[in-house]
Amino acid sequence: MPGLTTLIDGIFAALILVAVPIFGLISHRNLQSAIADGFFQSRRETYFRLMTVQALTTTSLISYWLWAKRPLSDLGLTPPTGWPAVFNVLFFVGAFAALAWMRGRLRRKEELRTEAWTQLVRFMDLLPHNKRELKISYLLAVVVGISEELAYRGFLIWWLQTWVPFWTAVVIASAAFGFAHLYQGRTGILKTTGAGLMFGGIYWVSGHILLAMALHAMVDAHAFRVALLLQNRFEWLDVPPPIED
Repeated sequence: MPGLTTLIDGIFAALILVAVPIFGLISHRNLQSAIADGFFQSRRETYFRLMTVQALTTTSLISYWLWAKRPLSDLGLTPPTGWPAVFNVLFFVGAFAALAWMRGRLRRKEELRTEAWTQLVRFMDLLPHNKRELKISYLLAVVVGISEELAYRGFLIWWLQTWVPFWTAVVIASAAFGFAHLYQGRTGILKTTGAGLMFGGIYWVSGHILLAMALHAMVDAHAFRVALLLQNRFEWLDVPPPIED
């Protein structure tokens, strides 16, 4: 059985390190092509396809972990108790308030909206364009937050520690997390690598990945919300759109 589990561990690692970036790149290109041809419903279909793949991956990994009789704490899934739990809740609430404050600043300052639009416009084909898509994207944010943190902060860091110390594993896993966003180009890879380092630090401080999962989902949901607000700027600013002649 040790030999079998080592093999399965390697398969999961290969999927995370190689298959995920390729799948993301192909999915993005297919979506771009479909939208260019006028099939705008492809965005919702892509959301559901991503959620299905992510959910199956997460379910498979946890099922395998339980079959191998490994403690869930090795994946960082041990929930906090006592004061650490209170700290986690306060940290999450503080992050939520910070994102709300950021949206408020965007609402008040045109130059910030312009800067945000410049950053998001390259990926606008992936982002929600109406309220129906926004609702689906919120669910996508939750599924992705759970799945990616389990894969990159939970499993991959655990697997890499077979050969390297914890922080080296965090750096390598963060680079892999960035590479998984290959479809976003060089800038996107660098930014998501930085996000991976931040989530790795949260994992280290909190001792589990549950807080990172919640923050990851909330940050993605925030990006989806801001993208839609930037597209519907007049609605956001509570002013009527200009009347066209």
